[in-house]
Amino acid sequence: MLSSKCAICGITTKDAVAAPAVSGLGLKTNICRTCFDRFQAEAAKREAEEYINAEIVTTGGKGECVRGTRLWHAAKNREPGEVRRLAELGADLNARGSFGAATATPLMAAIGDAFSGKCGSAVPVCTTLLSLGADVNARATWHGGDLPPYAETALYWAIFEVQVQPETDVVRLLLKNGADLMLKYKWYERKEELLCLPEIARRQIDNLQFRCRAWERYGYYQARLEAFKLLLEH
Repeated sequence: MLSSKCAICGITTKDAVAAPAVSGLGLKTNICRTCFDRFQAEAAKREAEEYINAEIVTTGGKGECVRGTRLWHAAKNREPGEVRRLAELGADLNARGSFGAATATPLMAAIGDAFSGKCGSAVPVCTTLLSLGADVNARATWHGGDLPPYAETALYWAIFEVQVQPETDVVRLLLKNGADLMLKYKWYERKEELLCLPEIARRQIDNLQFRCRAWERYGYYQARLEAFKLLLEH
């Protein structure tokens, strides 16, 4: 048993531990048992966080590579209970995962039908993510590059990046939780412009109303029209 002054707290102890036994400490002297236990606990916590936030690679329905943390995959699969469990263990609520060219937050992954591995509403898992502190205005990235200044947000995805039809309850939820309507996006119509979502809605609403009348059986157009109305009324 070593007897010396602890290199961390300065207390002389007969229950000293050789510092090299402490992962990452890098000291050549000794430390007391209390400091040793504390550093061991912190090292275990770091290892657990690295495990929780490690990237998991799976294969999508069309054979594409899907990458993301455990929480990202749980959000994609619309599993609010698992999202909460992983968040409580220290998982990053905004860590981006990738599906094809898009690199999206867990909130976006939960919203987009193209990402969703399970059926059902996105409202429960989005509610969970937002209640835990997910960034409602985070931007997507593309091809793993730097964050573009005008890339899509979760609100944009909720209206435009769904394969079946927009879920208006998700749009309401995002607006209620602080989605910024004044953020600009690159919009291509006759030419490239920078527009906020209400400006896009005002430009498209007449054409969308015509489509709703012409193709009544397509709920997609009606759902997007309702989403546009929510943007303009908010």
